[in-house]
Amino acid sequence: MKEKIEIGDRVNVYFIGADAIFDCEVLYTPCATGDSWRLKSKKGEIIYVQMYETIELLAKPRAGGVI
Repeated sequence: MKEKIEIGDRVNVYFIGADAIFDCEVLYTPCATGDSWRLKSKKGEIIYVQMYETIELLAKPRAGGVI
């Protein structure tokens, strides 16, 4: 679905008054209050994000899971 950020998508995350996180893979999307987004950076770091200003969708995986 193009209108929704999903697991496997690549995103940028922006924060008010802080550095942004660029080009991460979405590992988990929040399902309930208090849940965090789980992202994986290009360096392999796992990042949990709960409060942010904007999440920008960069790309969706193509068939076979390749972006």
